[in-house]
Amino acid sequence: MDRFPLVSIIIPIYNVELYVKDCIQSVFKQDYPNIEIIAVDDCGIDDSIGIVEKLFVNHPENVTCQLLHHDTNRGL
Repeated sequence: MDRFPLVSIIIPIYNVELYVKDCIQSVFKQDYPNIEIIAVDDCGIDDSIGIVEKLFVNHPENVTCQLLHHDTNRGL
């Protein structure tokens, strides 16, 4: 059994440009050694996804990042 099982954090992204950087950086600051972020692009109209993409480029070693894109807005 893995000593540190993977913890997945799913973050819906829809017009959260003012908050998404703080949200993702708070996950990056966690000291748990095996974290995965799954960000779900729900077709917002602001620059939220651009911010997420920039943050994911230089993610910490203990965090795996995935960005999933919806074709249309699906809501929560």
